[in-house]
This record gives sequence, C-alpha cells and structure tokens, in this order.
Amino acid sequence: MLVVSFQLSAFSSFAQSSRDIRIAIIQDASSLVLESTGAYRITDSKTGETLNRGENLKTKVVAVEEGISFKVLGTFGNRILLEPGSSQGILINGRAYRGVIEFIRKEGKSVLAVNHINLEDYIKGILYHEVSHYWPMEALKAQAVACRTYAFYHIQQNSSKDFDLTSDVYSQVYGGKTSERYRTNKAVEETENTILLYLGKAFPAYYHATCGGHTVDASLLWSIDIIP
Repeated sequence: MLVVSFQLSAFSSFAQSSRDIRIAIIQDASSLVLESTGAYRITDSKTGETLNRGENLKTKVVAVEEGISFKVLGTFGNRILLEPGSSQGILINGRAYRGVIEFIRKEGKSVLAVNHINLEDYIKGILYHEVSHYWPMEALKAQAVACRTYAFYHIQQNSSKDFDLTSDVYSQVYGGKTSERYRTNKAVEETENTILLYLGKAFPAYYHATCGGHTVDASLLWSIDIIP
C-alpha cells in the first residue's frame, strides 16, 4: 500500500490510556455463531447491568422481536455486551477477536456485531491485510502510522454512531486476532500511539492498494479538503 501524500506539520504521540475503537464486524446478519472459552459476562450496553454470566459459551445468536437471543441462554435486550474472562478472546463465525463484542438488534430483526477494542490491538488486526508482512520493517511502521491516523480521525467523527469503522474495504480490512502476525505486530508496537497531524489535528489518512498510476484530489472523492 502507498500512503497518500499530504503536507504534514508533524508526527505526534498522543496519550492513549483506555482509548478504544468500535468496529462493525458483522452487519445485517440473520444469525451468527458465537464461542467464548472460559468465563464470560453479558451486560446491558446502556446500563451496565449484568444479565448473565457463566463459562464456555457456544451458541447461535439471532435477533428476535424482544431483542438479542442466545439460543442456549435466552433473549436479552436490544443492545448487549459480551465480555470474555479469557485472554483467548471471542470467536465470531470462527474468527477470533480481542476486546468485547456488542450485539445490537437492528430493524428487520438483523444483528449488528461491534467489536470494542483497544486502538493498538485494532491496528494489529488490520496491518496484515493492508500490506505484506514480509515488507521491510520501516515500510510496515509507516503503514501502521497511516492506519492509526485514519482510525483515530474516525473515532473523533463517529462518536454518536453505533460504530466508528467497518471491517471491510470501505474502511480498513480488519480480521481480529486471527489476522495478527509477528512482524506486523512488532511494527505496531514500535510506533505505539503515533499519528500524523496537519495543523495540529488528525486527518483521514487515505491510502490505496492500487491507483492505476495516478490519483485525484481527495475533495473530489470524499468532499474533504484540508488544505487552506
């Protein structure tokens, strides 16, 4: 991947602490398969109330009139969180994810699954899909900074929505813990908390797999123009 060139004022490190990002990993699904090894807890997304807890959960998840239904447990509210107690994470349709998963019942009885995850762990889950993990380390680190900048910008823009980004080519391709590799993880760790700034602010650091030899102005594609 090539990073689109902007006139940048500086690199910047930002304090992270508990900064998370929300990724829509499943949209408009009639059902999905969930598996969690070890202890788990199900809570209401809005109130934080514990709705269920247990160990070693494997179930089909569907949306029904009353809310989100876990076939082996019963039906809960329209917005619930599943928190794993194991470092192995959660499996959704066979793919492993770190963090917690929010299940949201949408109109038409479909399920939206949103992965709430630490920003650095999110970057680890996308870098393998956006570049070859065999590329030189400095190239991997540059891409990690671009990906983190893009993600951080959308965290700021989408706080009122159900999620910040999707997991497909319309945002950044994200495969969760299953997509992590040693070299790409190392590139993320060596650039931890580093983003690009323009005039003191993060910007949407668009990049692409192929451009056919040239690009067009970003303002023509996304109605974004950061150059004064």
